[in-house]
Amino acid sequence: MSKHIYLNSEVIFFETNEESRSEFVKEYEALFEKLDLSSIPRYNKGVGASGYDQHSLLKALIVYAKEGYRSILQLIRELEAKPYFSTYVLGFRSTIPEQSTFYRFLQRFDPEKIQELCASVNLSHLSEAGRELNVLAIDAKPIVANTKENNPKCFIHNLTDKGKLPARNEESALGFLSSTNDINGKVTRTFYWGYKLHLIVDADTDTPLVWKVTPANASDNHEAPELYQSLKKHYASCFAKRLVQTADKAYWDRKVYESFMKTCGGYSAISRNPGNQKKDPNLSPDGVPLCAAGYGMEHECSWYDKKDKCQRFRFRCPRKGMECEFRNPLARCTKTLRVTDPVPGKIEPFTQAFQNVYGKRQSVERVNAHITNVGFDFPNHFSMASITNLIGFVLLAKALSQQYQPGLKLKAA
Repeated sequence: MSKHIYLNSEVIFFETNEESRSEFVKEYEALFEKLDLSSIPRYNKGVGASGYDQHSLLKALIVYAKEGYRSILQLIRELEAKPYFSTYVLGFRSTIPEQSTFYRFLQRFDPEKIQELCASVNLSHLSEAGRELNVLAIDAKPIVANTKENNPKCFIHNLTDKGKLPARNEESALGFLSSTNDINGKVTRTFYWGYKLHLIVDADTDTPLVWKVTPANASDNHEAPELYQSLKKHYASCFAKRLVQTADKAYWDRKVYESFMKTCGGYSAISRNPGNQKKDPNLSPDGVPLCAAGYGMEHECSWYDKKDKCQRFRFRCPRKGMECEFRNPLARCTKTLRVTDPVPGKIEPFTQAFQNVYGKRQSVERVNAHITNVGFDFPNHFSMASITNLIGFVLLAKALSQQYQPGLKLKAA
């Protein structure tokens, strides 16, 4: 759907009783009951007019983000078509604010407040369900800027000179997307001007926890430690005894492992990044030793060698019961892999513990897909502050809509 298309307004309800019984109203009444806005002042204090109720503006922007409206103007038309909803659910007692009021609120509102609201909702759900945070997933998603430089039909189509900033979205940066899904295994890169969303979710429930929006040239592994600090600040009381995070190869970095272990006391299951590394003929691409016959061996056990101060992993031939000219006649062949400088908190890709959690990495992909579905991976706004708050309202709305299932008992704070 084009970002310039405005959807038709909902049917106007002439009878407020009919509107009050609609599923739309019931859904948002239930969602807003979970939202504690006591920490946010309702009106401006000091010199000047008190302005519109900030609670009402915040709720309206949650509706804007959740429904995927393509502009503030469409939001206003939808609210005007729903007088009962606007008055009694959102709290606009007199008139609907103008576009400038919504844009100003979106620009100036503190994004940390949105994360605090999201954390409050998530902690309440965790407590009610008796759950802990066991497996987390982290990833980054591109947010394409609304600028002519991203339009391939534009005569001024700059996707090479990173020093020449766009006329609008001056805070954006030139980034790229890399893909290895080509049938021939070739890596393809697509350049764009914009931003990047760094996100951590609860991998068991697809619930967004903490996030950060940066220019598109920010490195994923450099931003991860700051997310871990925010995660500890809001959710430390809910960490499981063995907290695990999973991520793709963009986070395959020693400082990511160490930071997550030091900050959250957790372990990391991150896929191996084969780039810039010499190929060892005795190892498979996953780092598994090859037997004399050329087969990848199975991980059997591991231990820490205090004498040599190294981690050792033992592997055994996987082809039990099959004839092999290289086989030891008494037992299957074994090999031991020696890691002289083990990384704290690293779960090796060839272990069963890695296989148990790595598949849950798709949870963060589903949350990223939700942002795409509502259309805000290509927002119409032009400032980084507005885009950050807009993405925050999308994730807050998803957290409000998320239903938790009963799980493990919540850990005491």
